[in-house]
Amino acid sequence: MSQRLDYLDNLRWFLVLNVVGYHATLAYMSLGSYQWPIPDDKNHVIFDGLARLGDIFSMPALFFIAGYFLVSSLSRSASIWSFIKKKILRLCIPFILGIIFLTPINSYVEEISKAGYDQGYLSFLVNLYYPGRMTADHLWYLMFLFLLTVLFSIAVNLTMIKRGNVSDKNHFQGDSAVNTAPSLRFLMLFFITTVMVYFISSGLYIDNQWLKIGQEGIIRIQLSRTPLYFLYFGFGIYASVKKWDFSAPITKSGDLGLAILTATVVIGMWIFSLFFYKTSLLIENSYVRFFNAVFHCATILCMLWMLLSIFSKKYNYTNSFTKLMNENSYSIYLVHMPIVIVSQYAMSQLEISALLKYSVVVLLALTFSLAISHLFLRRIPGLKRVL
Repeated sequence: MSQRLDYLDNLRWFLVLNVVGYHATLAYMSLGSYQWPIPDDKNHVIFDGLARLGDIFSMPALFFIAGYFLVSSLSRSASIWSFIKKKILRLCIPFILGIIFLTPINSYVEEISKAGYDQGYLSFLVNLYYPGRMTADHLWYLMFLFLLTVLFSIAVNLTMIKRGNVSDKNHFQGDSAVNTAPSLRFLMLFFITTVMVYFISSGLYIDNQWLKIGQEGIIRIQLSRTPLYFLYFGFGIYASVKKWDFSAPITKSGDLGLAILTATVVIGMWIFSLFFYKTSLLIENSYVRFFNAVFHCATILCMLWMLLSIFSKKYNYTNSFTKLMNENSYSIYLVHMPIVIVSQYAMSQLEISALLKYSVVVLLALTFSLAISHLFLRRIPGLKRVL
């Protein structure tokens, strides 16, 4: 098995593509579009289910993988401070460049679509965006990931890594450990913890409520989901330390049982959402909020574990295509949103079905994001090091 764990690299770019697809669905939901920048009269209930699924599990899964890779990345660094400097280059610099050059495109198109703004782009930047409308949009993930990385790397460094003791470091990296399957008891305990934490946080804050700091949200924090992101980042670190074998079955029913459980949970989540999502009952009724927390957290864990199992067994390899996607997945995440928004605005002018609009938007977003990343951004001297 590759030490780099190719299946996790492959799963990561797959999840990034899923995020692109998720953002593409939001204009076409029948339940409403999360105050999406581009409203579209064409919608379909299928996009409600796809949006809910993408919204629930994608980001916790990405935080899990980031936590998993933190261990080996930190251990390769000369010091904790050199590690943090690398993360400043990797996360903070793209964040700053993004809110200057990328997210204003989203805001400009939204202003045209919803308010009928008729001035040029430069006028929008100078008169509206930079003076008081700056926002991180999808780039919130970068700053929150930086925060988690710094906090957990300091904690890991202080409590587990002894820089002067090579054997301890190797043990912490898991080099001498034997791959083991996680116990079902531990997974159930983790699941119960996430349910209780999310039950409490979703009672304090409306789901998808954002704390916006600086103008219209230069720093954005998803209040009800933040505890889950912390837990899944730490979960990834723990899985790395324990060197879990995700291909090993955790129950006697094996892959079939996991697939059936995941399908049942996802269908249950979709049905529950149709009746209760975006209703006042999620805040006012404790029973509804509890079952929402159960479906929400079960969807995350089941989807993540099913994907880890599939990718560890089927996709633990690298070739020219996976190498291309892995190298460009970060840049795709960075640049995809303006392409999605512009494509959705263009599609909103056409009288065609929501399914066809969605398909075109996804195709354009994936194609242009990959092309911009591979043919332009990664060829700029110095920028390849960051991306």
